[in-house]
Amino acid sequence: MKYKTGDPPTGLALIAAIIRRAGHEVDLIDATFHHSMKIIKNSIKSFNPSFVCIYIDSMSFNEAIEIAKFSRKYKKKIIFGGPHATLKPETLTKYADYVVSGEADEIILDILNDQCRGTKIIKPKRPSLSNLPIPAYDLLDMKSYIKCWHCLDSISPNLTGTSIITSRGCPYKCSFCQPVLDNIFGKGVRSRSVKSVIEEIKYLKNHYDFDGMFFQDDTFTVRRQWVLDFCQQLIDEKINIIWGANSRADLVDLKLLKKMHKAGLRLIHMGIETGSQRVSDEIYNKGINISEVPAVVKSIRKLGIHCLCFFMLGAPGETKEEIEQTIKFATSLDASEITATIATPLPGTYLYAETKKNYKITDDFSNFDYYKNRAFENPEISFKELKRLQKKLIIKFYTHPKRWGYIAKHLITINGWNKMILKLRRFM
Repeated sequence: MKYKTGDPPTGLALIAAIIRRAGHEVDLIDATFHHSMKIIKNSIKSFNPSFVCIYIDSMSFNEAIEIAKFSRKYKKKIIFGGPHATLKPETLTKYADYVVSGEADEIILDILNDQCRGTKIIKPKRPSLSNLPIPAYDLLDMKSYIKCWHCLDSISPNLTGTSIITSRGCPYKCSFCQPVLDNIFGKGVRSRSVKSVIEEIKYLKNHYDFDGMFFQDDTFTVRRQWVLDFCQQLIDEKINIIWGANSRADLVDLKLLKKMHKAGLRLIHMGIETGSQRVSDEIYNKGINISEVPAVVKSIRKLGIHCLCFFMLGAPGETKEEIEQTIKFATSLDASEITATIATPLPGTYLYAETKKNYKITDDFSNFDYYKNRAFENPEISFKELKRLQKKLIIKFYTHPKRWGYIAKHLITINGWNKMILKLRRFM
């Protein structure tokens, strides 16, 4: 993990739990809190596994390949999984014995039991979410994750917590995500049962000391009835936690928000992306009405729920004037926080395919770091100018009087300073 977000790698921990449940010995090497390749290599030598399973996304490509090459020197069988393995499996075959293109929950045991011999790229069927074990949190440094978790900083930087996922997939067709999500998780949304989610929350609360949770589902509120049932269960069982979730500006209403607030909701993340309706429609295919966003954010805040909005700058075809429009729009919102990233055409997305038609996209996967790099050459706006505009948005947003309370909360505590520095480092 390149950045210390406080979100544990629950996907890896889930695979570890599945392998362990089947009677295999397993360890999980998580580099979030130590970026030392030496520690990773020593851990592999010490545990001496038969298989090394490596999660890989485009940003971690170079490091993942180095781990694979090292492991092969010691005669380990290599399994790649994760977003890059799903979208660009052909770039990994020479480094691996198996590349899982999709969800590995069910196929992983077949691979370990030598039932996939002769098949390099494996495209498994969609697994059922009804019989998944609780992720192997005991193999993670949960104490450190909980300490640096900052999802509920809008309320207080002193709050601790962790994140879980209750569903897979997203029905929307935003160009910067799709068809990647469909390729990984299938079309639509599959949900875990309310009961299994409640059980996981109880497990976490019984084993670790924390204040809140964040549900990292791509679009938590797309399952309206599920959310209402879940909230009622939280209330009925008196599970007193505060929590946050991802949503869209067109997927919340007063009745739903009131129910969620009663059950502990205190933060919503929303992807707005831009202040330009043209960019939203023609480039991002976002499917929202930008003019309705301010009222939605205001109504959320009136209920005592904070709002973090995601924005991207420098999309292919986006003008400097439209970026300035986004800066002005974002600053005007009643949101407590924003994330301002560089628009990045990730491999396999519609945005990647469109960008490739008119721009040169880098072959260096380390440049697909949407916090600090740009992955394509754009003669219309220099990278230096784009970084200036990114900093301008962050500065103008957080120095606006609407955010003075948020800043003050961070400046008066050591935890606030530490978490603010962690967040800022992503953009430096």
